[in-house]
Formats: sequence, structure tokens, C-alpha cells
Amino acid sequence: MRPRLLYVFASSAALASLVPACTWPAAPSPAVARVGGQAILQDEFEAAVARRLRQLRSPEGSMTEAVRARLRHGVLQRLIDDAVVARKAAELGIVVDHAQAERQLAAQKERFLTPAADAAAREGGPNADDEVRLEELRRRELHEQVVERLVGPVAIDDAAVEEIYSHNLEHYRQPTMLRARRIVLPLSPTATAAEVAKQRREAMRLRAAALRQPGSFADLARKHSRGPEAAHGGDMGGFFSEGHLPADLDAAVVALGPHQISLPLRTHQGWELVELLEKQPATQLPLAQVEASIRSSLMARARSQRRNQVERALRAAVPVEIVVNLAQIGAAV
Repeated sequence: MRPRLLYVFASSAALASLVPACTWPAAPSPAVARVGGQAILQDEFEAAVARRLRQLRSPEGSMTEAVRARLRHGVLQRLIDDAVVARKAAELGIVVDHAQAERQLAAQKERFLTPAADAAAREGGPNADDEVRLEELRRRELHEQVVERLVGPVAIDDAAVEEIYSHNLEHYRQPTMLRARRIVLPLSPTATAAEVAKQRREAMRLRAAALRQPGSFADLARKHSRGPEAAHGGDMGGFFSEGHLPADLDAAVVALGPHQISLPLRTHQGWELVELLEKQPATQLPLAQVEASIRSSLMARARSQRRNQVERALRAAVPVEIVVNLAQIGAAV
């Protein structure tokens, strides 16, 4: 009997040694939502929240309950929208591959990201933030391709362009255009009445000199003006439209005829003299000149409206079920 007892003892020890290796499979992650019967799992949701937090560079624990709830609710809604778009993309045969997203990321870096900023973005580990950005680029590109495919071509007929033009003629007017020189005699904000009067007399003297010798205004500006354009003979920088100057100065300049010189004008800088060099009267722009701009504006508006319709229709076409309490989702950490 002794050998048999030893055999039983040995077999029990062997079985005991096998117990640690025999583990039950992990419980599946519960669903937080279903889109057309396809589950969005809790693990997937938490990973998306983590990516969003990395984009924001803000630890979830530092947020208030209200902010955390809004963030997590927003992430869930995005996952739902992504699932809706992915279903339609599969139906339409639209695929955004990894290489395409990598090319877009490289272009973005070359255009916007300095090496120092790129290095700072990698603090979470090698290529960590690249993966977040690639995921976002793939998501956006897939959404864009699906929506654009469904929007299709948008045409704007000539009648619509003509209607916009005819109902907005004032908008399609070129205002009066002016070209002028000026002399600026500055005054301190704390100038006394005597100092103000003295500078005005100097302005009147310069005006009289310019009137006595036509064509001398530019030389007088170079010698006496303290404005930023003095070195250029007081030239105010080419043509400018009526209404470009402060109201009082603008009205005085518009009232001048070519080569007339204003009386001294009090401005925030001091006293100014202005010589009008040229005036182009306001004109109505012809339809042919603004047609392309009007058509482009109408096209953008029509495409925006059509995109909104498509996105609403996409969401409405797929049954969505949220199977968790959103308050609990928001409260989870």
C-alpha cells in the first residue's frame, strides 16, 4: 500500500504546480455605445480619452468634474461619429492608408513645426505624439472624403450671381480714391494754448510758402514735417480710400480738389497740412469684374449647407444606442 500512497501524493503535488498556469480568460470590455449594432468598447473609449488628454496636455485629475464630464462626453460623441463615417466609408470603398496620413503629417511639420517644438511634443516617448496626430489625420481625412463624395458637385447658375449683384450694388462700388501729401507739426499732449497757437502760425506760414511756389510742398515736407513719411516728401503711401483717415481729417481731404492745400488741421499728432495730389471718383464695379468673387462666395455657402445636410443624414441613417449612463462616463477617472 505504501507505493500507492506515494503515487497519489506525487500526483497531487504535480496538479498543484499546474494551477498558476491555468488562468481564466479576461472578461471582455463592456460596451459604452452601439452604432448600427457595432459596439464601442470601454477600453476603446478610455484609450480615446487618453489621446485627447495628451493633445490637451492636461491631466484628467486636474480637471473639475464638469470639465471632465464635457471632455469624456465629447470623446464618446466623436467615437460615435467616427463609427458612422467608417460604416459609410466601407460602403463607398473609401480607404485612408497609413502612408497617406504620414505624408500629411510630414507636410504639417515642415510648414508649422520647429525642431524645438517637435522635440517638446515627444516628451511622452519616441513618436508618441506622432501616433496621436496620425490617428487624428486619418480620422479627419476619412470624414472629409466621405462627406465630399456624398456632397458631390455643386453648381451656381448665372441667375443667382446676377441676383446677388443687383441686390447689393452699394457693396460692389469702388469708393473715392485719394492720393495726398502731408506736413505734420507735432504738439505735446500737454502743450499750452500759446504753444498750440505758435504751431498753427507755423503751419499757416508753410501753407503760404507752398501756395506762393506751386510744386514746393514736397520739399517743405522734407524740411519741416515730423511725420513718418517726411523723407518721402510727405507722400501718404499711394492711393487710399475715402474713409481711411480719421473722420475730421478725411472730410477735409475729400473736400479738396487736385493740388489744393488744406488749412491747418488739428489732429492727435498736432497740426497738419494736406495737399491733395489726385482724386478718383467713386465708381460702380461692373458685374464682369466681381462675378468670380460672387460665384465663389455662393459656392462656399452652398457647399457648407450641403455638407451640413449630408452629415445630419449620415447620423440619422444609423441607429445609435448609448448603453451607459453618460453621467457615470463623465464621472469616471
